[in-house]
Amino acid sequence: MARTRDTINNLGLTQSELKVLLYGILCPSTDGSRTAVDFDKLATELGYTSSSAKVMYGNARRKLSRATGITPGSGASTGRAAPATSGASTNPASSLPAPSGAAVGPTGPDTSEDEEED
Repeated sequence: MARTRDTINNLGLTQSELKVLLYGILCPSTDGSRTAVDFDKLATELGYTSSSAKVMYGNARRKLSRATGITPGSGASTGRAAPATSGASTNPASSLPAPSGAAVGPTGPDTSEDEEED
């Protein structure tokens, strides 16, 4: 497919893919199911069968996900590495094993032996 200015402006989505995604927003599922879209209503609005609407919506959503780097259902993602969790250390040396026979404390090797006691 030749890339035209319209497809570049539309994140690489065709007009029909954009229409399915936008109508999907306007047809929210209200029955408590896991899906965010009422595919029966979406199919009625677009003149498709329910299964066709579901497939077309899923394909358009995956294509949009690949174009943006945002993974559906896992929050926004920019393709960058996830930040370290609060309990994880950001010091690369902390992941190295302690020397043989060394006592290891919460921040590294225990050096209390070197200090004089009163």
